[in-house]
Parts: sequence; structure tokens; C-alpha cells
Amino acid sequence: MRKYIFTTLCTVATLLAGCDQPAGEETGSDITVTGGTTIEATADQTTATLSFSAEAAWTAAIESGAEWLLEVTPASGEAGDQTLTLNFTANETKAVRTATVRLASGKDAVTVTLTQQGKKDEGGEQPAGDAIIKRMEIYGEWAVLTTDAQGRITKIESVMEDGSLVPDTELAYTDDRLTIAYFDGDDTSTSLYEMANGRVVRGLEYEGKSNLDTFTYNADGTLAEYKMYGQEIMTNPDGDITVTDLFTTMTYTWTDGNVTRIRVEGDEEYPVVFTITYGTQTSGIKNLDLIDVFVESGNLFTSLCLTGVPSRNLPVKIVETHEGEDYQDEIALRYEFAENGAVAKVFAVSAFGEALLCAMEY
Repeated sequence: MRKYIFTTLCTVATLLAGCDQPAGEETGSDITVTGGTTIEATADQTTATLSFSAEAAWTAAIESGAEWLLEVTPASGEAGDQTLTLNFTANETKAVRTATVRLASGKDAVTVTLTQQGKKDEGGEQPAGDAIIKRMEIYGEWAVLTTDAQGRITKIESVMEDGSLVPDTELAYTDDRLTIAYFDGDDTSTSLYEMANGRVVRGLEYEGKSNLDTFTYNADGTLAEYKMYGQEIMTNPDGDITVTDLFTTMTYTWTDGNVTRIRVEGDEEYPVVFTITYGTQTSGIKNLDLIDVFVESGNLFTSLCLTGVPSRNLPVKIVETHEGEDYQDEIALRYEFAENGAVAKVFAVSAFGEALLCAMEY
């Protein structure tokens, strides 16, 4: 049964991205960045290049990360094709770090993100992704997450202005069952799911009635399809009630260990397609999968790491299109990391600058 979590974040992300952009357009009309607006660097790398074209005179300035991104040259120029050199220090810590460069030309501005990987352990492995989120802010709204010994979220509570906690969701696990209680003021609703191998496989009950949710998995343990069940209840002028079963089908396409396409189709809605581009960074988080925080599909289970193998890397861009409609919307993402190597903050990046989407505390 449908229960939306993190809806505010998804709405804000859509508003920040802007609408109806031509396919493939990464930036403002006066600036086009070659290869996209994300640059990846290794821990020991100290220089990188940034290529773009501008239709008018332009400037380049370090927007964030000036403590390690030392110089961008040249800092200004005339219209035409340009290649800048970014000079920075080697990263002697294990934490991934990011810096941003703002390109401005005419009335347009574009933010380019430089991401430098952390220094590897002597054994050659990055720190394990076992960080547990205890508190999370989503566009100014804080939530407290309670996690069991296996790293599974058991409770989500909203933090009120006076600091008090109000229950939102509670999850109870057995070897083959998951019970979810949703709280809305004085109202409580409950769903029951079957589990196998640590993942949900089908719905059983919702408020004592049949729950027809189904989950299909690929041979490698990744999610292939989630069919979410709902009902439409109609009452005519005579008081007669008609109940119609409705399904929303989410289909997942995977490439190199990451879900790169999510197609969402309902009985009465046009299909929505999310195309996802990834960088090389990993979240370092054990109890929350960020991908379905950014994609408004309604799949609570992926967010809570209950649908098998998650995506390996963090998304850097998400494009939303509607089949049968001339519509495109996109959001670019930038991350800051805590000392434990896990994501601490997520920013939406657009031609208008950056906005904080969410923050995590461990």
C-alpha cells in the first residue's frame, strides 16, 4: 500500500531543477560545459581541466572549497571555447570532499562541482559503508531514525519546533514478516509484508484487508519490479459504493551496479521515467538508500534498504520525463561528506546556485 516518505524533498528538488528543458542541455543558454557539470579526481591528483563554451564574456570563481581548491586559471575571458585549469591539493584524509566553481556569462551562471576521492586505507579499500544515520534534515524538517542491531530502521519520528518527537512510522521485523505502522495524528494504519533473505517479496495485509503488493528480483539480487496496490473508492448520488483495484508498476533497469532507469506507470496516469547518472562516490550509509529519496516513485522499501542489493554509487543527475508528453525536468546533485566518509549534506545544483536538500547526523 502507498505511504509517501520524504515528499517535501522530492517537491523541492523538482522546483529547483526547472521544467521543460531541451534534452541533453546541461547548463544555461549562454554557457555549455563539455562533459557535464561534475569533475572527478583521485586523492593524489592535484590538477584537472574544465572545458566549456560561452556566447559572451565570462568569469570563473571558486564558490566553495577554497581551502583546498587553490586556483582556477584563467579567471575570465571572451566568448568562445575555453579550457580552465583547476589546481588543488592532494587529499590526505579518507573523506571524499567537494568544491564548486561558478561560471558566469551574460545573464547565465553555471556551477561545476569538483569531487576528490579520499585517501585509501593501506589495504587498498575505502572505508566500509556502515554509517548509521541517527538524525536527518529534509528541507528544514528534522527526523530521528531508530535502527536495530542489523542496521534496519525500526522507527521514524518527526522533530517538532519545541524539540518533542512525534511518531511517523514504526517497523517490526521477524524472519519472514515485516509489520509497518503509519501514524497520522490520532490515526494509525498497519501493513503486513512477507520477507525472504532480508528483503520484502509481497504484501499480505493492509488494515485487515488484502495487500496485493508484489516485488520481483533479478538473479543478482537487485530489484526488477515493484507493483504497488491501491484502491479507488467511489460513491454515486444514490449512495452506492464502487471499489476498483489500482496498481502502480515501477520497473528498474540496472547498469554496472546502479539503477539507471526507473519507469513508473499507474492505471490512470502517463508513465513517468527517471534516468539517473552516477559518479564514483559512495554514500557510506548502511540504514538508508538515498536514491529513492530523490526519485518520487513512492517506493518506501528501497529507501529503507529492504529491496535487495542497492545501487553502488551516488547519483549526480536525475532527469524526469513523461511518456506521451513534451516534458523534461532535471536535478543535479552535490555531496559533502562527514569524517566517517559518509554523506553529510546533499545540495541541488542549478544555474541559480545551490540549495541544501538534506543533511545527515551520525
